[in-house]
Amino acid sequence: MGKQRRGGSSESFEKVLYAKRGDLRKRIEQQRAQMTAERDPDDEAAQAVWTVERELAMANLDRDTRTLAEVEAALRSIDAGSYGICVRCEGEISDARLHALPWTRLCLECASGLARPIAPRQVHPRVVSSSSIQSALRGRARAK
Repeated sequence: MGKQRRGGSSESFEKVLYAKRGDLRKRIEQQRAQMTAERDPDDEAAQAVWTVERELAMANLDRDTRTLAEVEAALRSIDAGSYGICVRCEGEISDARLHALPWTRLCLECASGLARPIAPRQVHPRVVSSSSIQSALRGRARAK
């Protein structure tokens, strides 16, 4: 089974985690629906804005999906009796850290000492500012 946390009950954290899981599931569903909605942009500027919005939505969907996986892992660790135990050093994760980030798998010391994340992360698409889109469109208009 693994180490068990000496601190207080994980019951209050479990309620927070279930609520967060429900919120994330709703947001993910809404984001997926928004991404699949058909749009017919009027011009190149509208197309560029739509593209940026879609890339941002994809990045948000990716982040929320990863957070949902972390929340579900935390709920499984509660069931296993290992909630609040750092997966790296097997020390206890402080209540303050768990209150701030209930799905964390690392104590503050291990989290601050990480050179790279435990699991490989996907690279997010570059988010383009509206001013760079406008500059590109002006350059394209001049070239015509």
